Amino acid sequence: MASRMASKGYAVSLVLVAVAALVAVGGQWFLPGFFERLVAAEMSRMVKAKTVDVQITTVPPYRLLSGSFDTLRIDIRGAKFGELAVSGFFIDARGLDVDVRELLARRKFVISRVDRLQSTLMLTEGDLSDYFTRTVTKGRVTSVRLVDGKAIVAGSVPFLSTNLDVNLIGSFAIEKPTTVRFVPEELSVQRTLLPKFLLNNFIVKEAFAVPIRVEDLPVPLQITDIRVERGRLFMFAEKDSGGNDSGGNDPGGKETSGKESGGGY
Repeated sequence: MASRMASKGYAVSLVLVAVAALVAVGGQWFLPGFFERLVAAEMSRMVKAKTVDVQITTVPPYRLLSGSFDTLRIDIRGAKFGELAVSGFFIDARGLDVDVRELLARRKFVISRVDRLQSTLMLTEGDLSDYFTRTVTKGRVTSVRLVDGKAIVAGSVPFLSTNLDVNLIGSFAIEKPTTVRFVPEELSVQRTLLPKFLLNNFIVKEAFAVPIRVEDLPVPLQITDIRVERGRLFMFAEKDSGGNDSGGNDPGGKETSGKESGGGY
């Protein structure tokens, strides 16, 4: 009798061990993918993205159930920030605490803590051309080219009963934590270069602001660097440390640099 009970107890123990092993192995494969799909769906909704790829790592994986993410990488293509289309939006974060209840119950991606978060926004010439075409009201923007760290904005302005072809050459500068502005440096009208003091007679400064509306993102971001390379405008952002709502940059802003962007984007 005692031996049968011992055998039964041993068998139950083996079953429990097997179940625990299955849960551990299954969780290792199932949990990361499950949370990746939830985060991808919410980020897609937030920025109206065309595609979202999410990679989450946590060791051991069951810690995901408590909202602990060791690393989070998000690759978003075709994002929208208000009227601004962004071809690429990339996030690399480490040491996150995520509100799992909000994610599971309400499908809301809320980050309560993050040790480090870096982000890159990539705009093409087409993104900028489309944006300025819609937002510039005095005159008409026909194209934007990004060459040698500079931007060339081509368009036309009304003059008397005709339109004059205009080319603006300038750079981008950080104006506020979430706003980048195109700063004209040279103006040519009908292929004739005009003196710099005439710039303000043709250009409305507010027309060339590029605001990145990030209020709805899980973590507030602030733009820390911008670069023009390979026909693209890269904006580098980090987690907002607070106290930067009104912007802390000098009036001239922080101009684009010529360093390599890195990151493989």
